[in-house]
Amino acid sequence: MIGDFNASNYTKGQEEDDFKVNRSNYISLSKGYFDAVQGKYTRGFKNQKTQIDRILISQEFLKTFKVENKKVDYDIRLSDHYPIMCEIHINSDKSC
Repeated sequence: MIGDFNASNYTKGQEEDDFKVNRSNYISLSKGYFDAVQGKYTRGFKNQKTQIDRILISQEFLKTFKVENKKVDYDIRLSDHYPIMCEIHINSDKSC
């Protein structure tokens, strides 16, 4: 799954109920997935950096494919979100 989830597992000072529900939904949705851009902020707005854009990859997928060259491109500013990307290759030691 790839996309702008507008959610993450982080807290902020004043948390509205919608924010708490969104965080809870994200945690439930992402269980069992590896995030290719984990630990990198993907959005910058008013000096606030957050990681709300994701490339979620299932453990099952990783049995056949490998994920390389994971990147957030901080040089491209078309919106308050930065482009995220990765390369996906078939594991050479696995057959489909």
